[in-house]
Amino acid sequence: MADVLLVTILVSQAAMYLLVAYMFRALRRKHRERSTSELQQALIAREETTGEHRVDISKLYVDATYFFNVNSKQWIGEEHLAYYFAFGRLVGRALLEGEVMGFHFASALLKVILGIPITFRDYEDLDPVTYKSVEWMLEHNGADKLGLDLTATRRDAVGNLVTVELVPSGGNISVTDENKREFAERWLRYFLLESVSDQLYVFLKGLYQVIPRQILMLFDAEELDYVLCGCDSIDVTDWEAHTNCSQNLTGTRVLRWFWELVREMHPEYHRRLLQFATGCSRVPIGGFRHLTSHDGQICPFTLKGVHSPYIRSHSCFNRLDLPLTPSQAELREVLYATLSTETYGFTTA
Repeated sequence: MADVLLVTILVSQAAMYLLVAYMFRALRRKHRERSTSELQQALIAREETTGEHRVDISKLYVDATYFFNVNSKQWIGEEHLAYYFAFGRLVGRALLEGEVMGFHFASALLKVILGIPITFRDYEDLDPVTYKSVEWMLEHNGADKLGLDLTATRRDAVGNLVTVELVPSGGNISVTDENKREFAERWLRYFLLESVSDQLYVFLKGLYQVIPRQILMLFDAEELDYVLCGCDSIDVTDWEAHTNCSQNLTGTRVLRWFWELVREMHPEYHRRLLQFATGCSRVPIGGFRHLTSHDGQICPFTLKGVHSPYIRSHSCFNRLDLPLTPSQAELREVLYATLSTETYGFTTA
């Protein structure tokens, strides 16, 4: 009986994901017929975020985790919400096309997208130091000795302190053991929702125009993160199995040396190599056979042998030009010299 129940559950889950895939394909056909002007606007916003992360998203303490920038209006101007709307559409298009975003949203943002209630633990992504401090206050007595009141303090775009009352006349109400949980709840609501409510609204409006909310609600936060960001770990065997090689490289010792070097690399260098070759450090869902070019079309990773002292990449179509070195030691030196420089991501052609 248990085996039958397990099979039934697995079949139901498979059917659900097939239904989601079908709906995504239908939506993709619909949106391909539309003008690309809005997508171009979103791409402009995306380019801005790769600089100092001042437009759509702000980099947090956790590596490669992002949340909306509360000071976006000061950085951009009155039109800042248009960027968020375009960014929402960009995320929707990325989901439809199976494109990997290349960065992770904070767990709070993923939950807001899915309509899942946020919790105090979600704030840890934004500021682990402050999170630990508030957590300590909640777990110990003596909150009245900390000198806190029912206000929240943040910095604006130029570094000035901004104080916001969490309740009417909150500056005159001290935090005590009796009201410290109310303080934590209101404080959390302000930083994760109220302070960026306008940005969240237009972002979600843009996203849901591309993908209806009902479809996204089939995912949980971890599944949505995986769909958006792909896989951080890189399977070198899968990478090699789905690689095309030029005729002058196929079956050569240089090709064998290359994969031997890749297998012995630290995972961080796997990501650097993939970033250098394709413009993205993460593997798409389904592995390397689903690698795409800049236009969203399937484009296998390719190695081409060249008579050159340098490794060159053509990230628009996922190709590496590999020097035909006389020894593995020389190939290792060239490869690590490329991946160890701070500018490895900008030497592509």
